[in-house]
Amino acid sequence: MRWLGPASLLLVGLSPLGGCHMILPFDSLPDARDRDMIGPSEGPGLPDGQLEAGLAADLSPDSGSVEASSPDLPSPDSHAGQLVPCLAGGNILHLVGEPGDYITQGQTMTVTLGTWTQQAAGSPPDAVSISISGSSWWSVGFSTKQLGHGLKVGLYPSAERYLFESAGHPGLGLSGNGKGCNTLCGAFQLQTFQASAGQIVELLATFEQHCECGASRLTGCVHFKP
Repeated sequence: MRWLGPASLLLVGLSPLGGCHMILPFDSLPDARDRDMIGPSEGPGLPDGQLEAGLAADLSPDSGSVEASSPDLPSPDSHAGQLVPCLAGGNILHLVGEPGDYITQGQTMTVTLGTWTQQAAGSPPDAVSISISGSSWWSVGFSTKQLGHGLKVGLYPSAERYLFESAGHPGLGLSGNGKGCNTLCGAFQLQTFQASAGQIVELLATFEQHCECGASRLTGCVHFKP
């Protein structure tokens, strides 16, 4: 990160596609750095009420790094994350953070309590998010908007930050307790996905994400059935 003056901030990061840099004026970034904002917010061009995972969270302090290399991610014939912890029934979010992961601070945790809500966009849905509020706050989102089709069972490698993904990439975002990635590399696999009338009937997914495309990984799974 390099300071250019009182009104500008230069962010340079590695693209998940390898080697690309992003240079943005500070005032063009989402207003997502208020530490008091831990709830979901709306993004540009989204339907009213559309949740955006991570947009209302503090961004990783490593977002300006130019040294990180793209992590090894699941190949199209592999898998992402751990499935077994989410097979116990009921609504479950299970997270395993490696040392250095910004979101979990290197912890393993399972969330089952709290109020679970969903948002879905498209028909059939091509972007969904699940939010949990209570003693802690979490949000996870999946999108196939930039793939040109609705969400369906399968593995989605080369994921980028949810709702900010570029053409040809799926979107993924796990944020919580005021922490989110500015950019990310990742993958997710929909094990079960059923929707009706634009709402999730059941979702079971595994995922892996690397904040700022760094080496430390966060893996996990989520099961949601309203």
